[in-house]
Amino acid sequence: MESGADKGGRVGWLIQVTPDEDKPALLSGLFFFFVLFAVMMLRPVREAMGVERGMDELRGLFVLTALVSLVVAILFGGLVSRMDRRRFLPIGFRVVMLCLVGFAVARGVMGDEIKQHAGRVFYVWFSVFNMFVTSIFWAYMADIWRLDQAKRLYPVIGVGGTLGALAGASVPWTLGERLEGFGPAWMSGPVWLMLFSILLFELAVRVMIVLDKWMAQGTSDKPRRTPHAVGGNLIDGLVAVSKSPYLLLIAMYVGMVAVSSTIVYFTGVELVVDREEELSSRIKLFAQLDVWKQVATLCFQLFVTSRLIKLIGVGGTLCVLPVLTVAGFTAVWLVGSGSDVLVWGTFAIFQGFHSASRYAFVRPARETLFSVLSESEKYKAKTVVDMFVYRAGDVAGVGTEAGLKALGVASVGAIAVSTMPMAACWVALALGLGVLQKRRAGSSVVEMKQRANDSTRG
Repeated sequence: MESGADKGGRVGWLIQVTPDEDKPALLSGLFFFFVLFAVMMLRPVREAMGVERGMDELRGLFVLTALVSLVVAILFGGLVSRMDRRRFLPIGFRVVMLCLVGFAVARGVMGDEIKQHAGRVFYVWFSVFNMFVTSIFWAYMADIWRLDQAKRLYPVIGVGGTLGALAGASVPWTLGERLEGFGPAWMSGPVWLMLFSILLFELAVRVMIVLDKWMAQGTSDKPRRTPHAVGGNLIDGLVAVSKSPYLLLIAMYVGMVAVSSTIVYFTGVELVVDREEELSSRIKLFAQLDVWKQVATLCFQLFVTSRLIKLIGVGGTLCVLPVLTVAGFTAVWLVGSGSDVLVWGTFAIFQGFHSASRYAFVRPARETLFSVLSESEKYKAKTVVDMFVYRAGDVAGVGTEAGLKALGVASVGAIAVSTMPMAACWVALALGLGVLQKRRAGSSVVEMKQRANDSTRG
């Protein structure tokens, strides 16, 4: 069959989609658009609320987030065991929507003390739900697309998500302060953003339902099966990760992504806290950073990602982030003696490239690793890795940053040196995962051929 790339033109060069994939790929991208639109619109609110009582409390919230993530991952594993995806995916999103209604009410009509407590709860809740909704989205993608399709289509689908993230981050940046005085007195800017995100999540669910019906018709090359309950029990995900060397390596890689991202995150948060004191101003500044990160991500996704995965493979693509992490901290360290503007500008560029590499390169490549797993592993083990392991990596990152501070060596230079041995292990993990994925994919092809031969003989 002639591929989208073969059908030519600039569009074919950018978007490698075959004719029978175009509509489901578009729906997948639209689904991701609405999800990240809602998530990124709320993220600056989360960041600003998290530092209302200082950086020390923020570190404690990271530990609490990891524990809550484990509980949610286990509970979701139980839900997956008893329901098919047509039921548990909408339920998961609508539970998120119901929680947002509660936070909007607490922020809008409660007293100042309750608002502060609600802000801390919101920080933990958002940190968990953010990983939850993106994890189940990519688990669903791994369930409906083959590995060869995933390598081509995930960057395209990711563009939809990045456009949504860009739109979401732009709202609090451009409208955040204006929303403070719009409508009734209790309808503050964060309340408006929470209510609007509820609408976006409902639109995401509606698109997912349409996509699921389309894929059930067998319009894609991937063999279809009627959605069904996965079966098993609550802790299948934890057991699978602990017993599978492949999943353990994925978990270790994801943990290292989290450690580096947390160190970058805390460095950026401290810069914002030093520059701004008001909640609305901090929301705006966090949103500005998010917008520039999403612009960089979009450029990479459109012009680099799919070609990079094809050129250097999944393992090579996974190596991009560790190399960039060391290079970025080294660059910030080298300009550390310069003006505040130079340091801030260099760090903003580094953070933008770090985030863009995570979402444009590492995320699509990493998600293809799950395409060769069973349905149970895609939904249960993946949720454990994406939520608990990632948040545990956050805690390790917080511990690293706090430990360097306690030793009095929390400079960017010290951080750069400390990331070098981790980056070496990180690169080795990435290359190993690329090799293991190829072996698993080859085994899957052999098994499918064997089943086909058996059915022919029967």
